[in-house]
Amino acid sequence: MAEPPAPPGLPQPFATTPTEPRAGGCGKPVLVGCGVVFLLLGVAAIVFLFNAKRVLAWTLTKAKQEVVANLPADVTSADRERFERAFAAAIGAIGSDKMDPAALQGLQSNLLRVMQKPPGELTREDLLALTESLERLGGVAPAEEETPPPLGALQVETLPRVA
Repeated sequence: MAEPPAPPGLPQPFATTPTEPRAGGCGKPVLVGCGVVFLLLGVAAIVFLFNAKRVLAWTLTKAKQEVVANLPADVTSADRERFERAFAAAIGAIGSDKMDPAALQGLQSNLLRVMQKPPGELTREDLLALTESLERLGGVAPAEEETPPPLGALQVETLPRVA
């Protein structure tokens, strides 16, 4: 008895011709592509290191524009001037490598808190806290407000006696 022929197109359990074993690992195009990506990331890291001060100054300038656009109505002109002076001092400190890392971290946390507020919810206290952080980073003393001394601190001058 003869066996019926196998239907066409069915896979054969064993190949009639031997195949060569394939090498493991990545193919050449994938290896070259990964190498190019790592090279570009390395170049970008070096460029960022040389331009980090400019990037930080640009970021602070953009954040300043957002803060100024959302200032509340109760901010005085003296508060605005103090903020501008503190901002200029902070940008100057960034450019001259005289930054205190702790002051920079404090500024970042205050700036993040202020920037996360929805428009219209920024308060005068938020602006003053941000201004103090900028002053610390810039190395300037906070502007003293004109307040009268307490009554106990007043000294009375004595007039010379006329004889």
